[in-house]
Amino acid sequence: MLLKSEVSCDQELRPKSKISRLISPRTRRETGSGVRLTLSWIFILSIFCFATTRFICLCRASEDSTSPKSYPVIIDPGHGGTDLGAVYRGADPKSQPFYEKDAMLKLGLEIARLLKLENYPVTLTRTTDRNLSLKERSQIANKAKGKLFLSLHMNSAPTPKGLQSGGVETYILHTDSTDGSSKRLAELENQGKGPDAGISKTGHLTVDMIVKDLRLHGFHDESLRLGCLIQEELTKVTKQKHRGVKKAMFFVLLGADMPSVLVETGFVQSKRDRDLFLSIHSIRSIASSIVRTIRHFRQQNRAKSCVLL
Repeated sequence: MLLKSEVSCDQELRPKSKISRLISPRTRRETGSGVRLTLSWIFILSIFCFATTRFICLCRASEDSTSPKSYPVIIDPGHGGTDLGAVYRGADPKSQPFYEKDAMLKLGLEIARLLKLENYPVTLTRTTDRNLSLKERSQIANKAKGKLFLSLHMNSAPTPKGLQSGGVETYILHTDSTDGSSKRLAELENQGKGPDAGISKTGHLTVDMIVKDLRLHGFHDESLRLGCLIQEELTKVTKQKHRGVKKAMFFVLLGADMPSVLVETGFVQSKRDRDLFLSIHSIRSIASSIVRTIRHFRQQNRAKSCVLL
C-alpha cells in the first residue's frame, strides 16, 4: 500500500516522464546536429566577414597609396614679369603683341583648376605675372615633394622660314641635345631673368651636372614616359604637328628631383598655334588633355615609352 506522499510524488513525476518520452532519441540527435550546423555556419560567416573586411582594407590602402590625394603635381608656367618669353608682334603696330608668359599662365591656371577637381594637390610655381628665376622654380617643386614637374612654354622660330613652323615638342633633361635647334632652344630658355636665373657656363654647371648625373638615371625613363604620353595626347586633341619627344639641357629640369618634362605647346609665329591660346575653349581642351595624361601616367606604371629623338 502506497503512502499518500508517495502517490503524490509519483503523480508529479509522471508528467515529466511523458514529456521526456515525447522527445525521441532521434529528435535529440537532430536537435544536436542543428545546433552544430548553426555553429558551423556562424563560424564560416565570421571567417568570411573577416576576410572581406581585410580585403576591403587592403584595397583602400592600395587605393590611398596611388590616389590623386597622395600625388602632388607641380605646374610651371614659363617666364613671367619682365621675362616675356617668346613674343609675336603683328604687322599692325596697333595690334596687341602675343606674349608667351601670358599664354602659359592661363594654361597653367586651367590645368591646376582641373587637377584640383580630381583632388590632386597642385603647386603652381607662379600664379601671377611675376619674375621667378629658374632656380626658384625647381626649389618650389622640390619643397612641395612633387611626383612630377611640368614646365609650360611656347617655341619661337628664329628665321623667316620658321614663320611656317608650328606644332608641339616635348623635352626631357639630357646632357646631349637632339639637334642644333634643341640646343639653341635650351640656351634661350636658360637665359631666364632674375637672380640666379641662368646657367653659368663654367664651374657651377659642371659640378651641378656631376651631382645630377648620379641620380639622373632614376628619373630618365619616367620622364620619357611622361613626355611620350603628353606628346601623343596633346597632338591628338589639338591636331598640331607632332614634332616628337626630344632631349636638351634645360636648367629648370636639371634642378627638379622628380620625373620632369618641358612642353613647347606651339610656336608664337604660327597663327594656328597662337589662336589656340586666344580661345578659352581651346585652353580648356589643352588643359584637359594634359590632366588626362597625368592621370594615365599615375595609373599606368608600365606603359611603353616612345622613341626619343
